[in-house]
Order: sequence, then C-alpha cells, then structure tokens
Amino acid sequence: MESEPSTIVPVEVKTNENVKVSSDSTFRRPYCKWFLDRAFYCVSPINQLTQYYRRGELDSCKGTWNNIYHCFRSSLMEEERAKEYLKITDIDPNKPQPTANVWELKQKPGWD
Repeated sequence: MESEPSTIVPVEVKTNENVKVSSDSTFRRPYCKWFLDRAFYCVSPINQLTQYYRRGELDSCKGTWNNIYHCFRSSLMEEERAKEYLKITDIDPNKPQPTANVWELKQKPGWD
C-alpha cells in the first residue's frame, strides 16, 4: 500500500516572538500565546528562584496578566479599533521593545 506524498501546509509567519503581521503589514496584532507563555513562565519556580538569586526578591510578574487581558480583548476588536486600543496599553506592537544595558560602554578601553 503506497502512502500519499506529504503536502506542505503554509504556516503563519511571525516577525517577532510576540507579534504577528497582518496581510497589509501596517498593523501588527499581538501574538497572545507569547503573553500567556510569559505569564506562566513568570510564576514558575525556576523564574522565581532566578529572580531571588539575582535581585534578592521574588518576581512580582507585574503587568503580565493585564497584558494577556489586553491582548485577547484587542484580538476581538476590528483592526482600527484595536490599533487605537493598543496605543494606551503596554503591549503596543509599534513601540520598540525595551532593552537593558548590562554594561556601561567606555570611550577608551581599560587596558590602554
């Protein structure tokens, strides 16, 4: 018995881990699965112990549940309304992602 050749099914393309691009590439809806994963990771023992080791306090996971709520709520809205709604939240996909500098950059290296 010969099996049928497997077909390749197109998958949704994600540009960033937490954002998916719509067809016109002007509005990017939040990818809610990322926020859900982040919230459950935040309350996990490994994250809490890591934060306690690094900072001396447990991670409060501030805002993670609100982000999930805003993400799911915006996914039920029309595109224009969702765009305006997300501008007032922390998960506006058009804002650049915050980055933290670990080291201070020097003008002249210390070995010179």
